[in-house]
Amino acid sequence: MLRDLLGDFGTLHQRRRTLKAFEAFWAKRPGESPTPATGLDASFQAQLDSWLRWHKGMLLAELVPTSLQYLLHDPLAPERFDFDHVLVDEYQDLNHGDQILIDLLAGDDHLLVVGDDDQSIYSVRWANPEGIRIFQHDRKAELLDCRRCPQAIVGMANSLIAKNPDRSKPVMNALPSNPAGEIHHVRFETMEDEAQGIASFVAASIADGRASPGECLILVNDRRVGHGIREAIRNLGVAAHSFFTQEPLETPDAQEAYLFLRLLAVPEDRVALRAWLGHGSTDGRRKSYKRAWDRADELRISVAELLVRMEAGSEQVPHTAALLDRWRILQQTLKELQPLAADTQSLIDVVLPGGHENLALLRDCALSCIDPWEEEGHEDLIAFVERIRGEIAQPEVPVDVDYVRIMSCHKSKGLTAHTVIVAGAIDGLIPRLPREDADLGLEEMAEQLHEQRRLFYVALTRTTNTLVLSSFQRVELGQAHRQGLPLGRKHWKSKTGTTLPSRFLQELGRDLPGAETGDDWFNSE
Repeated sequence: MLRDLLGDFGTLHQRRRTLKAFEAFWAKRPGESPTPATGLDASFQAQLDSWLRWHKGMLLAELVPTSLQYLLHDPLAPERFDFDHVLVDEYQDLNHGDQILIDLLAGDDHLLVVGDDDQSIYSVRWANPEGIRIFQHDRKAELLDCRRCPQAIVGMANSLIAKNPDRSKPVMNALPSNPAGEIHHVRFETMEDEAQGIASFVAASIADGRASPGECLILVNDRRVGHGIREAIRNLGVAAHSFFTQEPLETPDAQEAYLFLRLLAVPEDRVALRAWLGHGSTDGRRKSYKRAWDRADELRISVAELLVRMEAGSEQVPHTAALLDRWRILQQTLKELQPLAADTQSLIDVVLPGGHENLALLRDCALSCIDPWEEEGHEDLIAFVERIRGEIAQPEVPVDVDYVRIMSCHKSKGLTAHTVIVAGAIDGLIPRLPREDADLGLEEMAEQLHEQRRLFYVALTRTTNTLVLSSFQRVELGQAHRQGLPLGRKHWKSKTGTTLPSRFLQELGRDLPGAETGDDWFNSE
């Protein structure tokens, strides 16, 4: 979509930033239309709207503003009267538009919200933690006793979060019956050493009965770190699964396989077809696609119908041979898959065969989406593919499992585990720092740091017994540059640099033990 927009909108990265600016406007000023006075490019929005309407698509960021506009302009809308009571959990993670929409749905005196401004961690969708602080209430109940975490963890969490200004919540109390807690603070030499060290600790904890695999939760702020730990744990014979948004579609092979499934189920999906036609090309074949799109629009037909005519020879569009080749591959593949459309297990085995590393995560995802209640060979393909799409976009993290779970700190919200390991605790990952080209003011940079502190607070307070805070010292210079990691020293001969332990570690107070090296940790264990 972003490649197809015509105009001086900069690089793909700059176009993404412009789109994020529009999404921020919709979230913060719902019901209004961006104007040139806001600094947003009107021609960008016009082309964006045109692309989405033609392709019959919608951005996730449009859902709430569109719903809100509908309700604001129709006071008799039946949805306004559908609910007798509205209960909202995690209220601190809602943005301004969400909050207005909820007020409209709840009406008068029928709204109960639950929230904690210390756990507001979704500025990515412009969460408004101020909303819970100023919420107009008839009655208020404060829950200040922590029944989950060990006493030392509560002390560390209180020390950390006290550094954030404008909080509305008093200090959290640990119950006397809570355990004292077991805390490990470890510094490894390399990321690989960290992965091996954590894997060994997990395996030993399971072997001696301190924790089962399902009671071990590993939190990271970088997929590369998480994937390395996952593979190290598996290599020791312990089951482990990672849960990262969009993770099953990280490889080009998986993306192509998913498009086969989507277009088999919904051949008229114009967004999926656009993705297929551009797949494997660095520029998405945008010039060829624009020619085909213009001709299809002129004929008042879809691009798919145009390609059918081009293949039959009744239409010709110059410089679109690559698109036609992609179309032929798609049609041949869909023809071969059609007999399997109702047999999801066989379909998965053909499109996502076992034994292929690049397809493994998507295969697992697809297998988990088979409806066990459907008679074999009679499953609704559209419903099946919709479940896959939902699982990719918003993977559900299971609670009662028999394997180690690895995920982002964001994803851990609401989870509890006996043993929690926060890995990669270095500046640039925890906290994530704005890139040099982010163009943020001092106030924005400060608020970003405050949210990262809240995210670390959430990660610390997942444990009921054992907490491991882990980091690695040495990193390749190229990787540090790509990830925006600040370095203490650079070693040009080895092309590595020295990372800085997370600045949040020094905010945890006296309950945090001094750091051990990986070797010393294992000797003491």
